Amino acid sequence: MKDNGREREKLAKELEKSKKKLEELKDWEDRYKALFDRSLYCVYVHDLEGYFIDANKAALDLLGYKKKGITSLNFASLLDEEQMPLARKMLAEILKSGHQKETTQYKLKKKEGGYVWVETEASLIYKKEIPCGVLGIARDITEYKMTEQALRESEEKYRKIFESLTDVYYSTDREGIVTEISPSVYARAGWNPEDVIGHPVTDFYRDPSTREIFTNTLKERGVINDYELQLLAKDKRVIEVSVSAHILFDNQGQALGVEGVLRDITTRKQMEKALRESEEKFRTMVENSLQGIFIFQDSRIVYVNEALEHITGYSKEELMTLPLEKIQDLVHPEDKAMVWGRLADRLSGKKLTSRYEFKAVRKDGAPIWLEMISVRIDFQGKPAVQGSVIDITDRKRADEQVKASLREKEVMLREIHHRVKNNMQIILSLLRIQSRAIKDDETQAMFKQSQNRIRSMSLIHEALYKSKDLAMIDIADYIYRMTTHLLSIYREDLGKIEIEQKTEGVFLDINKAIPCGLIISELVSNCLKHAFPGKKEGQITIRMTTDKKGKNRLVVKDDGTGLPEGLDFREAKTLGLQLVTDLVKQINGSIKLKKTHETGTEFVVTF
Repeated sequence: MKDNGREREKLAKELEKSKKKLEELKDWEDRYKALFDRSLYCVYVHDLEGYFIDANKAALDLLGYKKKGITSLNFASLLDEEQMPLARKMLAEILKSGHQKETTQYKLKKKEGGYVWVETEASLIYKKEIPCGVLGIARDITEYKMTEQALRESEEKYRKIFESLTDVYYSTDREGIVTEISPSVYARAGWNPEDVIGHPVTDFYRDPSTREIFTNTLKERGVINDYELQLLAKDKRVIEVSVSAHILFDNQGQALGVEGVLRDITTRKQMEKALRESEEKFRTMVENSLQGIFIFQDSRIVYVNEALEHITGYSKEELMTLPLEKIQDLVHPEDKAMVWGRLADRLSGKKLTSRYEFKAVRKDGAPIWLEMISVRIDFQGKPAVQGSVIDITDRKRADEQVKASLREKEVMLREIHHRVKNNMQIILSLLRIQSRAIKDDETQAMFKQSQNRIRSMSLIHEALYKSKDLAMIDIADYIYRMTTHLLSIYREDLGKIEIEQKTEGVFLDINKAIPCGLIISELVSNCLKHAFPGKKEGQITIRMTTDKKGKNRLVVKDDGTGLPEGLDFREAKTLGLQLVTDLVKQINGSIKLKKTHETGTEFVVTF
């Protein structure tokens, strides 16, 4: 009985111990559960195939899942395809060693879309010393990854900008050794960056001593802008550069080096040099020009050259300080309205003839003639008129003398033509008197024909005497007067014969007018004598034209009986047709007969 009592007492003690252990174990499980659920980190458990067994609230909130939905989810389903190799590698490492040697970053899909980045640590969990799952802790690093991405993009942008710079960025240490330089140094100077980095900047100065001046200036100011230097390219070319730089300091205010930008201004400097040379050439040309040159703007003269001083008698200073009313008085009163009206129109942008002449007044009151060319220009951002004037006073005087001389010669030539005409009239009178004593009809006709020819030449001189232009004769008036005279001579032997004339706008000089007049006289006389036997009605047409090349075409046509069949007018024995042929040769022309016999006659003379 005693043994049984002891056994029961022993068993009761063992049961009490087991109960305490169970209570302690439940207490630890409660603590673990509280730690698991309340942890700020994401804690999860999945089996060896990756299916989730459990996850705490932080993990569920991060991914957007509920507790019930997590157990059907596989870790691989949260990953992109590109991350699967990394996940397999980490699982193999955990199975082999029992834990991850390093943290791993994953990009996980959220339930409602979008992604989060986490950094994980994981290790095996065991059941009776047999691996049964994986316990992992994850930290949300999305913000960090976004910052990292933004930093990478910023660095990439900076790198692209840095590599695409047309200007050259550089930095040096405090000793002047190049520590960084942009790739654009190759395009600017032919140097590769590695050829420059690690070398003193003085290796690239055309004159190394200028570095000391540049450095002292930079130290004095702390920053320097658009400082011009001459550097050497790899091929020893001199490159003009503009430098903007500043000193780099550390946190204690100690100088670390220099950072700056070089801009290639070689082309600009060459253009500036060319511009200076051009301006110098222009200035020399303008100042030494014989033309007086000025610029008028805002009611005053803003520029004059030396030649204008000599032309006007005023000094440059006087011209450029004259008030508007005094400037206007430089023009003679006769031309003042015209000149200043043109100047105002020119300033307003109207299109005008740029060259004109006017009378001006020198400082000493002497009148002078000027020829001016003016144009509207943009001067210092505002409209202005630039004028060039030439003193043409001597030329005007010479022109007046020439005109006076020409007038005298014109009077003399008119008198000569008048006297020639009078002399021919005397000859006509003599022939008329002489013909009265002639009884033979044939001889009488010859005298009459001679009178017509002299009359034809006399009319030429009379036309020149009366013409405004002594060089050219209006052939239309001449033909009208000549044919009127011929009709009056032959009227009593003819019926109703009309002469139609179409010769407007044709002018000939005297060397062609006299032969041409004689040709017309002979051809018309021939028509009046032979084309209309029996005094019947008829018409004679005279046409004369000049083409664009100055070629003249004379047509004398009648509707009479025409020339006899087989007659060659060039071989005719009559003086009239022989004279026509010779006169056509005299003016280097040609003559054709277009119609003969019964259809009338048409002579065409071209010269």
